[in-house]
Amino acid sequence: MPESWYAIPPGDKRKEQLSTLFEVEGIPSLVILDAKTGETINANARGMVMGDPEGAKFPWKPPPVADLGSPDGINETPSLCLMAEGCPAEEQAALLAMLTPKALAAKAKEEDLIFFIATEANGPPAQVRRLTKLGEPSPKPQLLLLDIPDSGGYYTCAAPELSEASVAEFLDGYRAGTLERQQLEQ
Repeated sequence: MPESWYAIPPGDKRKEQLSTLFEVEGIPSLVILDAKTGETINANARGMVMGDPEGAKFPWKPPPVADLGSPDGINETPSLCLMAEGCPAEEQAALLAMLTPKALAAKAKEEDLIFFIATEANGPPAQVRRLTKLGEPSPKPQLLLLDIPDSGGYYTCAAPELSEASVAEFLDGYRAGTLERQQLEQ
């Protein structure tokens, strides 16, 4: 760790205060703050740092739409998941471009919602598919919203085609509470 990074030593009484302030629920935990303003850059940077050992993406600002392969925050925050593992790379890029403005708008409103895209079938995306009974990846993308904080609830988008309009309609239905809630498998 560089000298300009601060760490709380084990047993320090400030640890509990900081854990409360930054809603830390487990260790190890890494919160990145702006040195000048004190604003949080990334409240859960551990996964991003582990995936970037060279520090090329420093200061590890979370992307608007994160990779579901590294699902930081998914257990604590409702999460829109675009399952595109079976789609060609060009279509995955187009889907990401379609979803990014929605993610940026949610962030601008400080909405309690995070966005993910699954581009590879192994790891966490496979677990999400198992828990939601989505089945194997297909050439057609699937959209779901995981609300793990709501005792493991989730919602699936029934639109025959994904588009900006169908994503907006799905999100509006979730916000209005009109979607059918389903329960994650155990």
